[in-house]
Amino acid sequence: MKKRSIEIKLGIVLVSMLVFSSTISIASEGNFGPELEISKIKGGIARVSIEIHNIGDSVAENITSTISVKGGFLNRIDIFDECSGCGHCNNSIPPGEIKMESTHQFIFGLGPIDIIVTANASGVPTIENAASGFVIGPL
Repeated sequence: MKKRSIEIKLGIVLVSMLVFSSTISIASEGNFGPELEISKIKGGIARVSIEIHNIGDSVAENITSTISVKGGFLNRIDIFDECSGCGHCNNSIPPGEIKMESTHQFIFGLGPIDIIVTANASGVPTIENAASGFVIGPL
C-alpha cells in the first residue's frame, strides 16, 4: 500500500513540473524587442571590421558602436572609432539583419593587439565583445 501511494505522489509532482515548464515557455514567447549580438570581429588590410546582428523581433534604432584597437610593440597602436549614424550608413537594423562597421583609421604597426567592441541601441543594453590579434605592417 505504501508503495502505491508513493507512485501516485511522484506522478503528481511530474505533472506539476510539466505544467510549470510549459507556462515558462509560453511566457517567454512573444514580443521581446530588439536584441543585439556582435557576431564577428575580423581583421583585414589596415582595418578591423565587425558585424552587429539584431537577433530580436523588432527594429533596433539609434545604433551606436565603438571599436578600440590597442597594442603593438611599444604600444604605438591606439585607435578608437565610434559610429553613431554619420549619414553614410543606416542607423537601424531590422530583425534578423546585420550591420557592418570598420575602423576608419588605418592600422599600421607590429605586434599583438587587443580589440574591444561595444554596441547599443535605444532601449537595448550595451553589449561588449573582445578579441586579440597580431599586426604585421598593414595586415
